[in-house]
Amino acid sequence: MCFGVETRVDFVLWLDSDVSLNILMCLNDPADVACDGTVSHLWLRFGFGTLNLSRGLRVGCAMETHIDFVQWLKTDVSLDIMSRLNDPADVVRAGAVSRLWRQFVVTNRLSKQLCVGRFQQLSRILRITEPDLNAPEPKDVGSSNSNWEYLKREHEVYASLLQAIESSKSCRNDCIGYAVSASSTDKYPDESIDNTLIPMDEYLNFPSYWSSKGHSDPNAPETLLYKLKAHLCVITEVCMQPFEAYFQPGKPIYSAKSVRFRVGHPKSLRDVRALLKMPQQQPTDDKFIWTYTSEEFPMTQEKCFQRFKLPEPVLCIGGYLQIQLLGRVQRQEMDNLFYIRVSHVRVVGRPLGSTFEIEVLEPSQEFVLKYNRDVFGCMVHDFSIGGHQGSNMAYHPGIVFMGCWDDEDDDEMDEVGIL
Repeated sequence: MCFGVETRVDFVLWLDSDVSLNILMCLNDPADVACDGTVSHLWLRFGFGTLNLSRGLRVGCAMETHIDFVQWLKTDVSLDIMSRLNDPADVVRAGAVSRLWRQFVVTNRLSKQLCVGRFQQLSRILRITEPDLNAPEPKDVGSSNSNWEYLKREHEVYASLLQAIESSKSCRNDCIGYAVSASSTDKYPDESIDNTLIPMDEYLNFPSYWSSKGHSDPNAPETLLYKLKAHLCVITEVCMQPFEAYFQPGKPIYSAKSVRFRVGHPKSLRDVRALLKMPQQQPTDDKFIWTYTSEEFPMTQEKCFQRFKLPEPVLCIGGYLQIQLLGRVQRQEMDNLFYIRVSHVRVVGRPLGSTFEIEVLEPSQEFVLKYNRDVFGCMVHDFSIGGHQGSNMAYHPGIVFMGCWDDEDDDEMDEVGIL
């Protein structure tokens, strides 16, 4: 089954109202009916409008003949309906509706399906580890209880990752750790890529910028490579300012025609060591596996901080970002060659390194995802009191997120239908 997020919608929105009504009328627990409104705003309007009105008209009917649609429908039909939830918050809420819904969400790995549907590179996660936690891996599972524990843990980690990604939409942190290399540098080290991390036009009374070598071909590209602050980062936009050569006649601005961005990781540990020893003016494309490539953004020939906002948050696995500068627009008068020059670069988003880490396995290029639930709990708390209202995954009191739901809670849920 394909879980592409762009093709999946809430079934209350997707199906005709009478079909959705027939499905939801199968809920036989008043608590479950009330909890419909916690799944999403659309379900809130539908549940407390159409559904409750219909139930009010049916007073006296045999309520005991109606059951939860997850129990009533075949598993593949229920799974198809549930997979149409395209908001991570809705998936988490669905798991809090009742004990049956929680079991359905966890055993069918809906949080993982949503993660992989949004970020295909996550399909290469081989296993999940946590500090000081010895939990069975799938191949070691020998009982139904241990299998359930593993699936619960997996659900918790992927739901945590989804929440961290969603909350990053409103973060404005600079994710660049340091500059690695440029495809060419005109006057190294005076015009090196390091200068793009200095948020000033001048440093120590000298102009601060990176410059490519001159080229007679206006279509000749250049690249800038940066190491981010963590091996796992969420990136929402990249900001760049072309350099205005105020010391040259006419104050020319050496922008590129357009830009494109790639994120990825080195092919091997040997390549990581090589990068540390490599001169900054040497190309490094052959040492990377790129897991994401953006669309091409036009760049204007203006002295301003230009924002290139990505359509959706991008998950950078491996911690490296490459900026491709495509095409040249400005000749230098003294040699009649085309140059690209950049004053500042900023990568906006959130490093997830304190909560999540990635280890790349050789030679398979699969990943080990390392999760620290204690750090994540602090992050959720800080975010909930920080007033970041731009995210749909803000902290929701009364809904358990990552593994705070133990077996004793199951009995309580079974009695009231919700948490």
